Amino acid sequence: MKNSVTLRQYKPADESFLFRLFCSANAQQFASLDLPFAQSQQWLRMQFDARDSQYRAQYANADLDLVLHNAQPIG
Repeated sequence: MKNSVTLRQYKPADESFLFRLFCSANAQQFASLDLPFAQSQQWLRMQFDARDSQYRAQYANADLDLVLHNAQPIG
């Protein structure tokens, strides 16, 4: 199969993937807080939601796309 990288417009169903991606990219910086898993997930969710709100307000006319590799979201 040929490798293919494409873009696809964001759908509300993509939020769980984007949150997991955010967690994988940012969990390390919160690790020093030594919070129980549930609390660290709440903290990451709060940070994710705040960043998402800020970006949507600051870039109201931006296209929201996902990067796909062979039709699977990667970014």
